[in-house]
Amino acid sequence: GSFDQLGSSDFSLQDFDFPDATVDWDGSLECERRDFTNAEASASVVLAMDQSGSINDTDPGDLRIIGALEFLQSLSPPTDLSLFSFASGNPCSEFDVTRWGDGFTTDYSSYAGVIESFEGCEDGGTPLFDAFAGAINYLSTDGTQPGRAVVAFSDGADTASSASQGEVRSAASAAGVWLFNLGLGEGVDTQVLFQLSRATDGVYFQANDVDQMVSAFRGIYTIVTGSFSVY
Repeated sequence: GSFDQLGSSDFSLQDFDFPDATVDWDGSLECERRDFTNAEASASVVLAMDQSGSINDTDPGDLRIIGALEFLQSLSPPTDLSLFSFASGNPCSEFDVTRWGDGFTTDYSSYAGVIESFEGCEDGGTPLFDAFAGAINYLSTDGTQPGRAVVAFSDGADTASSASQGEVRSAASAAGVWLFNLGLGEGVDTQVLFQLSRATDGVYFQANDVDQMVSAFRGIYTIVTGSFSVY
């Protein structure tokens, strides 16, 4: 279902953790609503999967793979999809940032086997910002639909990029690309992922179990192909 006209009384703040930050809070909440519309109701989407070694700790059950496969099933033309994975020094891939397949396609199931092969292939460093930079550039040059988005699963801890967070934000804003980030369970650098999403009019999702992960992946398709509000 959907909700409208929410206010601060409809929200509560529970446990949260921003690394290396001190938060002073007086117990009050302010509610800001932002409305977005993709008038063309279609998008080119890059699904970017973190395959670095730290994923063994943040997603030991490979729940992101279940969510990604569900995401494939939620898509419909004319929205098209490309698949990226990223990890530095990973023996399962030749490059730090790898683009799979032959480009954007509406044959979403063609990526299912690749996504399933990611299970057990988590190793190496995390070139998160390089992955975003590559995906943004690819959307800029090869994206076919009016809406353009990167949907990324990562723990947010970049350890191996030449690009910076600021460069990613600038490139995404210049290209009109939304960054949607998904974090699973504990150990996620929520601050980085939230900041990237917020700065590009995307959304950050935090999931604590497979049901929330699947729901987040499905919800993203609705967001990038229609109208939505963020509080």
